[in-house]
Amino acid sequence: MNNRWHNIPRLINKLGGPVVAIHNYPVKTCLGYSFFSSKSSFDQNDAPENIQLRSRNQVLHTETDDVRRARLLYQSRKRGNLENGILLSTFAARYLNTMTHEQLIAYDDLINLPDNEWDLYYWITKAKQAPEYFQTDVLQLLQEHCQNRKNELRNQQPSLY
Repeated sequence: MNNRWHNIPRLINKLGGPVVAIHNYPVKTCLGYSFFSSKSSFDQNDAPENIQLRSRNQVLHTETDDVRRARLLYQSRKRGNLENGILLSTFAARYLNTMTHEQLIAYDDLINLPDNEWDLYYWITKAKQAPEYFQTDVLQLLQEHCQNRKNELRNQQPSLY
């Protein structure tokens, strides 16, 4: 393997899987998961046609809204960092069941970008401006939720039960 795959565990290399390029970044896929190279950050100049989003390309027509809600709830809780896990899980617990089909797609697109955990965190905390494609009512609602104007205690994810 060449050196750009240095950050992918050897187990993934043994299991194999197709290599694809998203956004000109090499990606190794295996068992339904994508492992991205060390290049990261979403450029403000990226046009929507250059963005390959899993939710639009793979599951748009195969998932019902209920299945999508269940998947998004899981993905909102299982993030790469604690901050996003708490912010997204509390947001999902409050708003996911009332979202329309279009809002579910926008939320899916927003949280399932390749290698975007810190970009997503900066967008929802308004530390950085999100690319125009992602400036939707869902992002605005998430940003308002993040401001926590009611001073709710959010030190852990909400219970599923």
